[in-house]
Amino acid sequence: MIKRWLPLFCAGAMMITLLVFAFQIKSESGENAGAQAMSLAGAAGLGAGALHQRKRQKEEENYQSLLRPEGVARFCDVAGNDEALNDLAQLVDYLKNPKAYDEAGARMPRGVLLYGPPGTGKTLLARAVAGEAGVPFLTRTGSDFVQMYAGVGAKRVRELFKAAKEYDKSVVFIDEIDALGKRRGAGDENAEREQTLNALLSEMNGFSAQNRVLVIAATNRPDVLDEALLRPGRFDRRIEVGLPDLNAREKILRLLLGKIGSAACPLELAKKTAGFSGAGLESLVNEAAILSASSGQRVGEPALEQAYIEALAGKTKFDSALDPFGKRQVAAHEAGHALASRLLLPEEKIIRVSVLPSVRGAGGYVARQPSEGLPTRRSVLGSIGVALAGRAAEELFFGKEGISAGAANDLRRVAQIVRKLVGEYALEPGFGLLVDRKLDEDRLNAVLEREYDRILGRLGDHFDILSRLTELLIEREQIGCEETESFFSSAFHAQKSEKQELLATDKSS
Repeated sequence: MIKRWLPLFCAGAMMITLLVFAFQIKSESGENAGAQAMSLAGAAGLGAGALHQRKRQKEEENYQSLLRPEGVARFCDVAGNDEALNDLAQLVDYLKNPKAYDEAGARMPRGVLLYGPPGTGKTLLARAVAGEAGVPFLTRTGSDFVQMYAGVGAKRVRELFKAAKEYDKSVVFIDEIDALGKRRGAGDENAEREQTLNALLSEMNGFSAQNRVLVIAATNRPDVLDEALLRPGRFDRRIEVGLPDLNAREKILRLLLGKIGSAACPLELAKKTAGFSGAGLESLVNEAAILSASSGQRVGEPALEQAYIEALAGKTKFDSALDPFGKRQVAAHEAGHALASRLLLPEEKIIRVSVLPSVRGAGGYVARQPSEGLPTRRSVLGSIGVALAGRAAEELFFGKEGISAGAANDLRRVAQIVRKLVGEYALEPGFGLLVDRKLDEDRLNAVLEREYDRILGRLGDHFDILSRLTELLIEREQIGCEETESFFSSAFHAQKSEKQELLATDKSS
């Protein structure tokens, strides 16, 4: 209490002292100019002290509001995280019925670490645990404890756990715990952060049997956390919350689409969104709802497909006009990607091919439905071939001197893929099985040169189809899934019939 009001007391004392001193100073004219000046100075000091005190009070109020239990969720609000829910359901039962566990001599885990990629629902799971158990939910982020002033972070840790222990049962959630719990001795020592971490370790050791406080922490990088934080007795359970698979995405989309009353098929959308997190799916559905609201319609397949395309390639930039040669170059480039995708990765359905530029800087795009499952050598080499096909198509149309810089992003992506092929998956013969080692750049480049020559030959063998698709894109600017499938079916059928006729002619002659 004294510390809180000390600045105000000091400012008032200073003002009184200055006023007393000022009244003893008289100017030659008899006017008390010195006193007036000193009075103003004292008033300014009083005002500064009052402002400082008000600022401290506001900070304290904001902090206390963060410590109050927040709104919680339920397990019915979570979809697609069945494994994590099963692991957390036992903790919920412990919080609701601790007597049975006490009689069996079981101790409630003090901490649970949720780890996984961003947007997979770690915070929602923590809120659902508190909601199902019907206990207060107190939450802070790791960055709230990392302060430049010594002792502030440790003080906030103690205040957080003090508030939690006021309840018989509660859930404390610390998001992004890696901000304060990084491994010590890693070369970036910070005395304040270490003091804060030590305070957290001490508080997690100080739980009594009467205070059933469950600490849940979340991070995207469990590998950087301090070993003392992860030892048994602190964070006893570690639960991975990964990206949802096809079934999980369908459940998430069914929940999200049901909330907005959409009759769209969640399974079809789930097939397109491999690699999307739960937050990514929520954002996609929300974007579709915004598009539908602007047109006064309910959320349907067209709005969801448009939102999906915008999530992959960005919004279309309609005010950018290309000259005829530039448009043909972009059309040939995208036609090469589309044809290579059909030849090398036929299991990945082409959703849309466009030569319209996007706000992200792409001159055009080919949106494909990615396949599920673990990558194989065929699929990885197919991805490399598809990425190189745009540049190869430009070479077939315009020669080596006419290749544009439009394949720059493709080449960056290809460099990442070939490093995974060799250094992470060990799927390329001649490189051995040792992964995570320094790779020979020249040998990697030789793999890319080989695959480039291969796709150049494949596109050359089907140059008639490539030319026809290029002309179709110049005319239509973008074609959808059904149109693309119809074009390739008829084109390959005509090519096959032509070859059979030529073969029959050769035999007859």
